[in-house]
Amino acid sequence: MIPFKTKIVATLGPSSSNEQVIKTLMMEGARIFRLNFSHGQHDTHLANIELIRSISEKIGIATTIIADLCGPKIRVGSFVDGKIQINKGDTVTLDTNPCMGANNLIHSQYALLAQEVSFGTRILLDDGLLEFKVLEKTETQVIAEVIRGGILKNNKGMNLPGLALSVPALTEKDKKDVDFIVGHPVDYIALSFVRSASDVKTLQDYIQTKNANIPVIAKIEKPQAVANIDEILSQADGIMVARGDLGVEMDPEKVPIIQKDLIRKARAVFKPVIVATQMLESMTTNQRPTRAEVSDVSNAVFEGTDALMLSGETAAGLYPVESVQMMRKVSKEVESWQLQNYQSAANAFTANFISSDPLRQSVAKAIANITRDIDVCAVVVRSRGGKSASVVSSTRLSSPILALSTEPAIVRKMNLLWGVTPILVSADEFEEPKIYARKLVSNMGLSNQGKFILLLSGFGKSEPAITVLPA
Repeated sequence: MIPFKTKIVATLGPSSSNEQVIKTLMMEGARIFRLNFSHGQHDTHLANIELIRSISEKIGIATTIIADLCGPKIRVGSFVDGKIQINKGDTVTLDTNPCMGANNLIHSQYALLAQEVSFGTRILLDDGLLEFKVLEKTETQVIAEVIRGGILKNNKGMNLPGLALSVPALTEKDKKDVDFIVGHPVDYIALSFVRSASDVKTLQDYIQTKNANIPVIAKIEKPQAVANIDEILSQADGIMVARGDLGVEMDPEKVPIIQKDLIRKARAVFKPVIVATQMLESMTTNQRPTRAEVSDVSNAVFEGTDALMLSGETAAGLYPVESVQMMRKVSKEVESWQLQNYQSAANAFTANFISSDPLRQSVAKAIANITRDIDVCAVVVRSRGGKSASVVSSTRLSSPILALSTEPAIVRKMNLLWGVTPILVSADEFEEPKIYARKLVSNMGLSNQGKFILLLSGFGKSEPAITVLPA
């Protein structure tokens, strides 16, 4: 079965952490599952890993697991009554000493808060719903005026836009989580609040000390990350456009343009990109999305993102299955339109695609041109490490892309790539690709959709070869 081309990431949580729901999400199109290490215990995550792998094997669908680290997220503490009401014009005290919040007293879990803010610094809480302005400070306390009030609940996030905070790229909690992750079949690790390439390397180096090799996805949610995106892309194995915190740290009207630019840059270096946060937020409590949400999802597909991510919608929402179904419907509709108008899309690709790798760029353009000019029913890619598949994926072809590998971990890794259907094959099948390609295309019912098969191999040795086979 050839799935739609834009992949769906479903976050697991209380609403979806059971066998029936996970199986249904797979059947409805979710190919990647996210485990959010900001919530839950290791035993819960382990149970989900085991469920995903067991169900995947039973129904024969390759699935990918992303472990998303908490990162240096700054939060407030707890309140006596679980929440407090804060009104515009109030004066509040943020105390870095351990305390229970009450009556405009808020505990800040960030010990260096008083040292790093100054008069006039903006402090945003709960994804920007509340806003304070710093008036004065002591060694351990910050006194601030409430610019925008509301209800503040336990452990909500705190953002300090524009400040370069002295927080580590990898917290002690993150290290403990990585220690757990490397012992289980997890395919990617996502690093939160990346600021530079060195942050990504810090995690990669730590993974290596555990004798593991797990690709790292850099979450772009800080202004520093946007400014340093080229070096981050050169270091990371992929990126996630984490629009929640990004829209708090930066002016929200800039986020759509940044999203478009990040997708373009990721494609140019043949690395996957995920668009995340509030894609179908209203479906957390409603069975149907808003028209604005549908347009938002559609635009991300039009822009060529590899994957779309559902967060609270599938983790804690009332309609996790319906959310995946809606994501699939919207993606399929846009992709069908793109297929009908693909001639112009192919021309645009060959004209505008710019990569820092001339060899891979040339091959990618050649593939786009061939599929435009002749009747291709499928592109079959031999990929030992996933690079060849990523190059072909970057072309955003109308033809199905079948990526062959002998390694289950590589199959799962390639599952994140736009338009790629990864297939586990034997060593013999991998070494005799011409014979196997024809057989595979025929068995999948694709041979009647075109006259030719494109066979691509050789990127691992920098000797790429494109072979045209009769279907």
